[in-house]
Amino acid sequence: MEGITYRTNNVSTLEEKNIRLFINYVENEFKIKDVFGKLKEGVFRKFIDFHIVIDGLSKISKQLETKLGVKGFEKTKRKTEANYEYDSDINNIYDDGERAVEEEEHYEKLYENAFGAVTETTSLDHAFEELIAINESFLIRCLKNIQENFINKDSTELLRKHFFPYFQIDKLIELHENLKQKFEIMKHSYITIGQIFENMREEFLVYCMVSSRMKTAIEFLADQMSGNPETQEKIKKLQREAKKTYKHQDDRTMFDLKDLLQMIPQHIMRYPMMLGEIQKHANTSKKRDIENEARNANDLMKNLVHHINQYATDHNYIETLKELKEEVKDVPVQNFHDFGVLSFEIANIDMKKVSGKSYGQYQLLLFENYLVALELTEEETFLNEVNWFTGTPLVTKMNVKRFYEHFKMKEFHEIRMPTHDKESSYIHLNHFNGPAKNANLSLVLRFPFGKMSDCEEVYNKLEVLRMNASTDIEKGSDHTDHDSVVFREEIEDNSETMRHSKCNDCAKFLNGKIQTGIKCNTCNALFHKECFAINKDEDEYKEEEEFDDPEDLNVIQTESIEDFYLGELDQTNAIKKLKPKRRGTFLLRSSQKQKGKYVITKKPHCNDSSTKEFEHVVVKTVTMDNVPWFYLEKGFAFKDLHDLIKQHRKSHKLYFPINSPESVLNERNAMSESIRTIGDKPAAVQKPPEIIVDQPFDEAFMHGEISKEEAEELLTNKTGGTFLVRYSNSSYKISLVLPSGNKVKHMMIHETEEMFSLTNQKKFGSLKDLVENYMNVATNHKFFLGQPLANPNAAKRDENRTDDDIRRDRDVSRRKEPYSLQFFHGSLLSRDASKMLYVEPIGTFLLRKNEEDEYRITYKKRQKVEHLKIRFRDSVYFLGEREDKPFSSLRRLVDHLKEEEQLFSIPLKSAIHEKRTSVAVFPQSSTDREEEQSGFEARISSSLRKICNSVGDTTQNVNESFPIAGPSGKNRCRDLRKASLQNTSLEEDKTEHEQEYENTEYDEELQYENLEYDEQPESESEDEDQQKYPCIGRMSNREAGAFIENRPIGSWILRENESGEKRITVKSPKKVLHIKLNEDKGLFSLSSGSLKTTLDELLQSLEEQGTLGVQIVDNL
Repeated sequence: MEGITYRTNNVSTLEEKNIRLFINYVENEFKIKDVFGKLKEGVFRKFIDFHIVIDGLSKISKQLETKLGVKGFEKTKRKTEANYEYDSDINNIYDDGERAVEEEEHYEKLYENAFGAVTETTSLDHAFEELIAINESFLIRCLKNIQENFINKDSTELLRKHFFPYFQIDKLIELHENLKQKFEIMKHSYITIGQIFENMREEFLVYCMVSSRMKTAIEFLADQMSGNPETQEKIKKLQREAKKTYKHQDDRTMFDLKDLLQMIPQHIMRYPMMLGEIQKHANTSKKRDIENEARNANDLMKNLVHHINQYATDHNYIETLKELKEEVKDVPVQNFHDFGVLSFEIANIDMKKVSGKSYGQYQLLLFENYLVALELTEEETFLNEVNWFTGTPLVTKMNVKRFYEHFKMKEFHEIRMPTHDKESSYIHLNHFNGPAKNANLSLVLRFPFGKMSDCEEVYNKLEVLRMNASTDIEKGSDHTDHDSVVFREEIEDNSETMRHSKCNDCAKFLNGKIQTGIKCNTCNALFHKECFAINKDEDEYKEEEEFDDPEDLNVIQTESIEDFYLGELDQTNAIKKLKPKRRGTFLLRSSQKQKGKYVITKKPHCNDSSTKEFEHVVVKTVTMDNVPWFYLEKGFAFKDLHDLIKQHRKSHKLYFPINSPESVLNERNAMSESIRTIGDKPAAVQKPPEIIVDQPFDEAFMHGEISKEEAEELLTNKTGGTFLVRYSNSSYKISLVLPSGNKVKHMMIHETEEMFSLTNQKKFGSLKDLVENYMNVATNHKFFLGQPLANPNAAKRDENRTDDDIRRDRDVSRRKEPYSLQFFHGSLLSRDASKMLYVEPIGTFLLRKNEEDEYRITYKKRQKVEHLKIRFRDSVYFLGEREDKPFSSLRRLVDHLKEEEQLFSIPLKSAIHEKRTSVAVFPQSSTDREEEQSGFEARISSSLRKICNSVGDTTQNVNESFPIAGPSGKNRCRDLRKASLQNTSLEEDKTEHEQEYENTEYDEELQYENLEYDEQPESESEDEDQQKYPCIGRMSNREAGAFIENRPIGSWILRENESGEKRITVKSPKKVLHIKLNEDKGLFSLSSGSLKTTLDELLQSLEEQGTLGVQIVDNL
C-alpha cells in the first residue's frame, strides 16, 4: 500500500498513521466511509473497542465477497469483554488531549474513590489534613497493598523477574514513608512545607522511571493475562486472597492489580492540586508566610510533574525511533533521536538531487535541524526453501528502507515557493556556494497531480524548520558576550548514574529524558532556552508593582530574644513592667507556676480585638524527635522561641518589644493610643477619664471670613494697636489687621507646614503663639500688637461647637506641645533651672524635662525655687500623685496652676522655643543686639507692672504683692508639695548627672524684626495653599527604593506610581517598605476594608503613632 510505514507485526505498536492510510484506501476502493466509525485510527487504543474493528472488517469482507467471491463473515452482536484490556496509552496520564475523555474520567474517579478528592477542602487546616491523609492512604491502600499481596507472595518466575521490578515499589514505599515522617512535623509547623518538598525533590524522580515503563509493563500484563493461563490464574488467585486477608482494607480498598498499578502515575498529579488548595486557603486567611512556602512547593511539584510527563513521552519516542532504526539498513548513527526531535514525517515522496537525472522514492524524516532521507527500494531475497520441481532456491521481493543521506536544514539557503505544471507540483531546496547553486546539496521534491494542497503544507513546514534552524541563540542581558551552544543529552535509565540537570537561572529541571537547553561555556552552566534569553533589565521594568503589608509599619524588628524576654516573672510583675508602656508592647517570660512553660504578656494595641487591659498567652509545646517545639496555634510550631514570636508579631499584634525604645509611652505616640489605623476589627471602646479642660481653642481675636472693608469698619476709631485676625475672602489665607495711625494696615500671615509667620523667616506653631509674641515686643516695634478686638460671635460660636470639634481642637493643640509652649526650656537640671529663676521676679515659671525625660514645672517663690512633678499616663497629664484632676494638655495644666491655684503668673520665655519656630538667615547686628536687650528689659518691666496692677497697690513691695505670699497661697503650695512624688528644693536633682545646657541668646526674634517689610495688598494669586504632605512626584517601586535606601530610619516619601496612584515608601530598620493607599472619591485607607479618611488625616495618624518619621519632600 503506497505510503505505509512498515514496523513490527505486533498490532499494539502499529502506528495510527498506517491505520489512517488503510481507512483512506478502503474509502477509495470499497466506497466505505469511516470504516471504524468515529474512533477512526484511534480504534486500537483500547481493547474494549475491538468489536468496532471486527464490524469494520465484516463490512470489507462483504465487498470482497462481491468482487472476488471470497466468503464474508458476520460480526457477533456481543461486545468484547474488558477483562484485561490492552491499553497502549496507559502510561500517558498527562496526555495532550488525545486520550478518550471517558477513559480519563474513569481513572480520576477510580483514584478519588480510593484515596479522596482534592476539591472539597474548606479551610487551611483541612487542606493540610487532606494532604497528609492522601499520602498515607496511597501508601497503605496502593503501594503496601501491591508489595504485601502480590510482590511478596508466591507468584510466577516471569512476574518476579520481568514485571514487578519495573514499578520500583520498594523505592516508592521508602519515598512515601519519608514523606509521612516529615508530614508529622508539618502537621505542627505549616511553614516547613516548602522545605519538605525541596529536600525530597530528587527522591520523587523515581516516578520518571516508573511512568516511562508503565506502557511496556501493562502491555506485558495484558499479553500474559490473555495468552498465559498459568499467569492469569496466579494473579486472579492473589487478588482473591488479598481481598480476604489484607489487614488494612476498608470499603475503599481495591485489589485489582491492573487498577492498582494505574494509580501510581495518577497519584503524583495530586500534589500540585493539593498544594494549590493550601496556597488558596493561606491567602484567604492572610497567612503570607504559609502562602509563599506553599507556592514554592506548588511550583516545584508542577515542574516535577511536567518533567515526569515529558520523560515518559521521550521514552516512548526513543523506543519508536529504535524500532524504526531496526527497519532501516546502513544507518550511520547510533540512534535516530540523536538528530533531535522529530517534527513531522513524509512517508513516501518522489525526490532527487538537482544533479540527479531521475526521481526516486524516499521517506523523509524532518527533525528540528536535519532532513533525513530514507531510500525506498524493492530487493530480491532468497528464502530458506527450494523449488521442489527445479531444485533452485526460492526468491521473493521485499520492500527495503536504506539510509540515503542527511542534510542540515540551515544549509538550505532557499526553499522556493511551490511550482506546478500539468502533471506535478515541485518544491526546490537550494544550497549555494556564492552565486552558484550546489547541485549535490540541493533537492527537488515532486508531488503528484491533485496534491497541490499537500505541497503547500509541506513547503510551509519546511520553511519554518529552515528559519528556526538558521536563527542564532537568543542571548539575554546576563549572557550578551558569552560563548554558548545548544545542549542535548539523554538520561540513561540507570538509577546509579542518571543525572537530571536543572536550569542555573530558575532551578527547574530541563524537562524530559532528552534534556534540551543552552549550555553557556562562559558561565559553565545549563539554562532553559527561555531563561537564557531573558533581558533582566526589561523584566524588572515590566514587573508588577508589589506592596508591603501596611501593618509592617507598626512592627518593630527584633534582633534577638533578649529584646523581649525577661526571664522568670509572675503575672503581677509582668503587668507592672507593661503598665507604663504604650499599647502593643509585649514581653516573653518564664512561668513561675509551671516550670518549662513560657507566657507572652501584652498590652493590647488599639488594633487588637482584645478588650482586656493586659493579656497573657500561654506558649504550648509538642515534642518531635525528642526536640521540643513551641506553638500558639495549630500548624505554627517552631524550635526557636524567637522564630515563634516573629511568626505571630502581626497575628497577635505584638508590635513593640518591651526593651525597645519604641515601647516608651510619650506625648507624641500617646495621642495615637486610641487611634486605630490598621486592620478591620473595631477597637475596643474604653471610657475616658473625666478631664478638666477650658473652652475649645478658638481665640476671641479670630473674626472668621470677613472682607477687607468689613475689617476696616470694625477697627474704625479704635485705639492704636488694636487688631483682629480674619480669613481672606479671595484666597482663604489668614490676614492680620492693625491700626497704624489713622489708617488700617493689612498684612498677610504665611502658613507653611502648620507654621505661621509674618516674614516667612520667623515661624510659630500656632496663631496664638504668633499673636502673643508680637503683643510682647516693644511698643515701637514694627509689628507691635496691642489689645485684640474681641469677636462678639465667639461666645455663640463656642456654644454651637460639638464634642468632636472640641476634642479635635484639643488634639491639634496638644500635638504641638511642648515646643509650642514659649516657656518650655527642654532638658534642664533643677539646679540650672533654679539659677535661671534667681534673677527673675517672684511668680516666674518655666517648663522643663529632667534627665529621666519627665516633665517638671519650676517656679520662683519668695526666696526659693520650687519644682512640681508632672506625670503622663493614659493620654492625660496629672500633677504629682493627684489623679482626681487629669488634664488633656500641658497648656491646660499650666493654666490651671496659674489661674486656679495662683502659684505663678510670669512665663519665662525659652530660647529653645525661638529656635524651634524660627529660622536664622541673617547675622545679628550690634543695633539688633541693643534692641534685643531693650526689648528684654521692656518685657520684664511690663511683667512687673502687671503684677503690681493685679494687687492694686503700686507702692507695696513686689514680693509681698504676689498672691502666693498670702496664707491661702502657702496652703495651696503645701498641698501640691505633698501630692508630688518628688518634693524637692534645690537638692532635688543632686544625684542627677551634670549635663551641658546650651546657652543661646534669649530672644532671637529681633534680628529679623527690623527687616523692612513691604506691605502688599491682598490678591488672589498671593501665597497659594501649600500641601501639608507634599507629593514628591512619580516614581516606580525600584526608583523610590533606591532614592530612600540611604536615608535615616523612619524617613518616608509620598509619591505616585506610573498610573498616578498614591503610594508611601518608608525606610524601615530591615528594608524599604512600599505601602499602597486605597483611594475612593478622595478618601484614603491602608486596606480595602478599613474606614476611609482624608489623606492628611491618615498620614498624620501614622506620624502620631511613630510609624512615619521625617518626610522627604524633594528629590534633589
